[in-house]
Amino acid sequence: FTNGNTQVLSGYSGPGPIGITLNGLQDGGSYTVVITDASSRQYDFSGCAGTPRYKPPNGVTAGTGSTIYSISVIYGICYVSWSTGWL
Repeated sequence: FTNGNTQVLSGYSGPGPIGITLNGLQDGGSYTVVITDASSRQYDFSGCAGTPRYKPPNGVTAGTGSTIYSISVIYGICYVSWSTGWL
């Protein structure tokens, strides 16, 4: 996230879950990850202090359109809300 608070990722292949390491996060920061992927997969994030907390619970994407992950960092812990199936 050294180049901005929004990142767009695509081109993943293979079975999930797919691990994504978050770098350059700042405490108190808000970040957005948009993943374009035509397959249903689960994405897991690392690079936070402790285990990220997801709402809704982390699961597989819709496999159509994009999935948007909104990440807030509070005391080093990543709070991730997400929605899938954006066309």
